[in-house]
This record gives sequence, structure tokens and C-alpha cells, in this order.
Amino acid sequence: MVRKGFQVQAGPLREIAPRRPWSAQRWRAYFLRQQNTLLAIPWERGSQLTPEERALVAPSLREFQQGEGLEGGHFFACVAAYGKEEGDMDYVEAHRLFMAEEKRHARDLARFLGLAGIPLLERRSRWNEAFCWLGSRAGLETTLAIILMVEVIAQTYYTVLRGATRSTVLSRLCDQILRDEKTHVRFQAERLAILRRQRSRWGLFLNSCLDLFLFMGAGLACWLGHHRLLRASGFGFSRPGGKKILVIMGGLESPGSSMDRLPWFLVARPPRASWFSSHGGAVNFLTSRCFGPAALPTN
Repeated sequence: MVRKGFQVQAGPLREIAPRRPWSAQRWRAYFLRQQNTLLAIPWERGSQLTPEERALVAPSLREFQQGEGLEGGHFFACVAAYGKEEGDMDYVEAHRLFMAEEKRHARDLARFLGLAGIPLLERRSRWNEAFCWLGSRAGLETTLAIILMVEVIAQTYYTVLRGATRSTVLSRLCDQILRDEKTHVRFQAERLAILRRQRSRWGLFLNSCLDLFLFMGAGLACWLGHHRLLRASGFGFSRPGGKKILVIMGGLESPGSSMDRLPWFLVARPPRASWFSSHGGAVNFLTSRCFGPAALPTN
């Protein structure tokens, strides 16, 4: 279904053959290769932000820049312990390279903020503090689920941000970050599915409920923290009266978004669904069906 220039995939989910996840060695090689394929950023053009654009994007951009640069010490400790226990140090190295990409995002966004004369946050925002607190009290599986939620939310945010200004540098940065985040979602989702491959149907159902709860919380935090930018870009929180919906994982109804070319398995939203009801199903579909038990090697 196409409406007002947005591509919306409606109707029942299609059945597909499960896809096998990449090995940790392949992920490590991929992240190493990505270091040599970065987009060129025309920093010499400056920020090119108008005063109105600066006021619109500065609050949320400062917060996302800070979030991209968080240390993730607990997360890495969980990954290192898992890698040692499973004898899979390639996964530990792949995770280190993944974190290096996140740090690059933080550095590039900080450089752009400097060009625009926007100071960095000196203290953690309340939302970043909440995510850090929640992640630091969980094991690897729950932390992966939290990171997966954040990565998916970031895809929507940077798509919105890219269309909110006419800044060439910011647009190019968003293109690079979106390209990275798309792969980060798969990287985290595959490992989450591997951890759940021996679960019973009831176990996966309980996991799905937890995923939905986390996604609802993360999505609500995104809306409360950045609704001004989202509304200004034509996004709404729900879909009454045919208004546009902020779709974090699913239809991705954003004007001119290249994200409609994402692999179709990221589209798992029933027609006329509310914002919340679309996401838990998408995450569960992504992790337990596309990369579910039948798709995973047992060794």
C-alpha cells in the first residue's frame, strides 16, 4: 500500500526460509573492511544551519552524540566473559570493532556540533543515564536486547534528522550512520537469537514479552525526549485519523527515506497498527523467526 509518498507494507507476514547468521569471523572481517569504505564528509562547508534549524536539532543532537560515545564497559565485560566461556574470541573482537564504529559516530557528531557552535553536554542526560543504569544491571542477553532497541530507534532518529535541515555535512553524516546502524541491528539480533536458540516456545514467548516491554519503554523515551524534532518533521506518535506514524521498526514512513529499501524482514507491522503494537512483534519476528532456532547451527 502506498499513501502520500510513503511505502507501507500491510497485511499478514510472509513465510520465508530462515537465514543463517554470519560467523563471528565474518563479522570481524566485515567491520575491518568497513573502516576503508567510509563516506567522504565535506567538513569544509561548515554546519550550514540556519538559526531555526539550529534551535530545532541542537537539543536532541547533543543527547544522541553523548549516547553514541558512552563507554559501554559493562556491555563489553559481558561480551568478554561470554567469548571466554564459549571460546569465541572472534566475537569479542567483532564487538570491539562495533564499539569503535559507535565511537566514530560520537566523534563525528561532536565535530559537527563544534562547527555549529553548539556545546557538548557536560553531564549525562536523564535518558542516557536511565539506559546506562538499566544495561549495567543485566546480563549479556538483556543488554543485547536493550542495545538492539536503541540501534533501531537510532535508525529512525537519524532518518528524521537528515531531512530536518539543509546541511550537507549533517546529511552526509546521517547517511554514514544509517548505513552503519542498519548492519548493527543485524549484528546484535543474530547474537541475541543465538543465545535463545535452545529456548522452548514458552521461553521465546516470555522473551517476546520482555522485548516488547523494553521496546515500549525505549520508544516512549525517544518520543518524550525528541518529540519537537519528530513533530516538526511530520511524524506523530499514533495513527488516529490517518496521521503519519512514527515507525521505529516496520514501515518506516519517513519522507524520502532510503530505509524503505531495508531487508523486508524488518517490516513486520500489521495494517492500522498502533505505534507500540508494531514494534514488539517486529523485534520478536526479527530474532526468533528470521534468525530463529531452525536457522542456527547447533555446534
